[in-house]
Amino acid sequence: MRKLLNPHQKAQIALAVLKGNKTIAELSGEFQVHPAQLEEWKAIVLNGVPSLFAGSGKHAEQSRIEKLQKIIGERQEEIDWLKKKLPVLHAQRESIAR
Repeated sequence: MRKLLNPHQKAQIALAVLKGNKTIAELSGEFQVHPAQLEEWKAIVLNGVPSLFAGSGKHAEQSRIEKLQKIIGERQEEIDWLKKKLPVLHAQRESIAR
């Protein structure tokens, strides 16, 4: 039967692998997880650690979202204005064509 582990448990096991106090084989037996899975979790942790030190990552993302929302709002105002002016412009165009 397959053992289901939550993300917290996986992280704890991956950290145990990184500590290096025990071999992969020992940890595999202890936690009843395949050695290849332990290596995969280790790689995930090692690849994810730099993002922990990015610091302003969430702030930069939130700032970008706010900027894009502002642009969307401006474009919506332009569209609304054009929709309002379209009948007037269309009428002027027809009167010139006559």
